[in-house]
Amino acid sequence: MRLLTYIANKLAISAVSTQQLADQYACYILQHLNLEYHQEYEDIPTLIQEHIDQIIYEMGHNQKPLAYCLGSTPFLDLTLAIAPPTLIPRQETEQMCHWIREAYADKKISHILDIGTGSGCIALSLAKAFPQVSVTATDISAEAITLAQQNAKKNNVTNVTFKKTSLLPSEMTSIDLIVSNPPYLSSSEWESLDPSVKEWEDKRALIADDDGLAIYKAIIDNTPSLGYPDVVFEFGVPEQAPKIEKFLKDVGYSKITIHTDLYERKRWIAASLILKRWSNLNTK
Repeated sequence: MRLLTYIANKLAISAVSTQQLADQYACYILQHLNLEYHQEYEDIPTLIQEHIDQIIYEMGHNQKPLAYCLGSTPFLDLTLAIAPPTLIPRQETEQMCHWIREAYADKKISHILDIGTGSGCIALSLAKAFPQVSVTATDISAEAITLAQQNAKKNNVTNVTFKKTSLLPSEMTSIDLIVSNPPYLSSSEWESLDPSVKEWEDKRALIADDDGLAIYKAIIDNTPSLGYPDVVFEFGVPEQAPKIEKFLKDVGYSKITIHTDLYERKRWIAASLILKRWSNLNTK
């Protein structure tokens, strides 16, 4: 049996909900193992057969996400090591980072802060795109910081500093851009998650108080003391967008835009202080 067909059929039976997803995951597995789609399962070495069958078993029996089974995932022009319980980077975060890289390509910025860095996907993708910029990345999890540091080394990114802290480094006083994909689920939303998330990914990185809005509010309330940096936040559901927008307006942000992902769902919000930028221009 062709290898692609073998893996996809096994996944469709035991691990995933649709044949389309099974086909997609089978392709990921083959790419990760540097195998050809047209190869016959019976023709590959026994050790590789066993490895493939173990991945399928882990996904089906233990509800283990594919990225954890493979130990890595692509993210824009990076290859990131991934290990539980650090969150697996999502496609929407990748799209947000792509947008930031384009939106800030011609802007003069010197310092970016990534809050809740996890695997380091946001910090590293921006640091690689803007090698002249200093990036600081924070996370409450020591495991996440260690993994992010490994990913910086793995991808030869040197302009990132990682700090273990809940939100803002205590010594930070000025920043040009804050980017964050913070915890945004309520406790009730977390209860309804698929076991592949609940049983594997860090609960602290998923849940926040006040219906998932507490971290946004805490970050935004600190922006005046940081000189009103530009901010970009990913969020979970469209209903959160107007509430985050109100937080931003309450502290003085005057240019706020909401952006959609490839499926036309509202997924991130960007804000800047127009008056501040005009004032800077007028004083030059």
